[in-house]
Amino acid sequence: MIVTDDVLRAEREETDENSNANLYTCVTPGLTVKEVTFRFYHQSKALAKARVLAHVRKHGGSVPAATREIVRSTGLEKQVRNLVAWEVENKPEKPANNPGNNPGNRARQAAELEGDRWRESVNEEMRMAAREAGQPIAQRRVAEPNPEGGEGRKARHIFDAEDLLDAVARAGAEGNCSGEVMGAARGGGEKGGGGELGMVGMVRVRLPTPSLTSLRKTFAALHPSNRQYGLDETLVGPAGKQFIAHRHELGEKVVAEAFVPVARQYAKLGLPPALRPAIYRIALGLPPTPSSKEAAHYASLLRSYARTSFHPTDSLLALDVGHVSCDASFFPFADALKSVVEAFSRDPYPLHNAVAVAHDPIQVLVEGDTQATNVPASGVHPFKGFIRYAAPLSLVYEKQPDLYFAFRALYSRLFCRLTVIDSTPGNLVHLCLTFERLLFAQHPSLALHLSAVGAKPLQVAFPWICHAFVGALPVEEVLLLWDRCVGHDSLVPLAVCAAALFLWRSEVLLCCKDKAEVEGVFGSGQLHRIRIVPLLQSFLFLEEFKG
Repeated sequence: MIVTDDVLRAEREETDENSNANLYTCVTPGLTVKEVTFRFYHQSKALAKARVLAHVRKHGGSVPAATREIVRSTGLEKQVRNLVAWEVENKPEKPANNPGNNPGNRARQAAELEGDRWRESVNEEMRMAAREAGQPIAQRRVAEPNPEGGEGRKARHIFDAEDLLDAVARAGAEGNCSGEVMGAARGGGEKGGGGELGMVGMVRVRLPTPSLTSLRKTFAALHPSNRQYGLDETLVGPAGKQFIAHRHELGEKVVAEAFVPVARQYAKLGLPPALRPAIYRIALGLPPTPSSKEAAHYASLLRSYARTSFHPTDSLLALDVGHVSCDASFFPFADALKSVVEAFSRDPYPLHNAVAVAHDPIQVLVEGDTQATNVPASGVHPFKGFIRYAAPLSLVYEKQPDLYFAFRALYSRLFCRLTVIDSTPGNLVHLCLTFERLLFAQHPSLALHLSAVGAKPLQVAFPWICHAFVGALPVEEVLLLWDRCVGHDSLVPLAVCAAALFLWRSEVLLCCKDKAEVEGVFGSGQLHRIRIVPLLQSFLFLEEFKG
């Protein structure tokens, strides 16, 4: 039986009074959060059961059918579908049963140890910076943060891309101390058939990486037979207009559906700028439309920033904002970006929900408080270039709260991986190794030549990967690359793009005689005309058309 609005309204009127009373009986003074959650869950479950049974008694039918009808009629269907998809997608994989004496396993353990050392060194740098400034790590705010560092001292970044690259190069080195050289299988893989990559590569961890063949399957949506946003919308005449109209019409249906897998599938072919705000939100697990609760939460984070000073976190954020202020693409949005990263530093959400934990927060007892405070609350210590992860989104979202929640979700889902030192697939070390193996497999003579002139390929490409190509490519192309990352829920497109750039400039690079010339090939303004979609397509599928 179909449930009408009148029937549902009558059922709600019968149960709302009792439901509200029952729900609030679980919130009793003196209970712990765990106890409150436990009681709320079981009472909510009992209320849901009672409503379903009442529907069956009144209208007949089966319990599953009644449950589906109630979920659909109350508007919960989309939330349930997205929750199930999210849980299935994030189900932890069973750890590989590798013996401890396996060389690859030893290298992975060494990478994990390096990650521990890296996190501790970052915390020690934070403490040292606070001591140098003569300030406690956390206190009630008395003044705005000073990027000069206070007392005439120039604030310094805790770490930058070069420091991260050093940590990546150290990761796994101890595990390879037996003299085994990392393989360089054509097309990737954990084991290889040659030792030359060990001479040109910087990553010493033995990890499985995707081959070009597997990447073609993973990124099949990029095949030239599929029309792409970022390429086909520029077609002159009716063809371009028809493509734009079709993508918009389809995109509006995707937004109305608000289903995570569908939104990601749509993003794989690139997003129209007008639909990118909503599609990003859906694909990252947010409702398509921002709510007033989000705006209120954002305001509360800014109030928290105004109340308490974190040192040197706040000075480092102010210093990073200064770099964005000098960027022609982002300087109009410097104030908005400043507020966004300030709010982020006071938000515990990334610490508890990010797929990878980059840093360990420092616990400090602020004067007047009874409980220790995590500094920063997000668990993410600011570093040189951190604000770049948020900067392109300033061209996507007009309002600060909308920009903030999209940035928080994007960082927690993807970009948090770019500063993690470990052996996890998809994180920074794995992406760097993927880049090195792809380049060596496709153009070994280029990799060997660059190493011979003192310019290891990863040294050049690392800032691109670490900063998700912000500052290296035009903003429009960065967003088109991010579309593919969001669509595939993966940062591997960053490694593929880096390798593709080297192949694109291979003829010029083979003529370079030193590192300065190599860096000049990719220097300021050299990539401002690059088109990311045809670049990726040529790298992945050119051999297919040659054959």
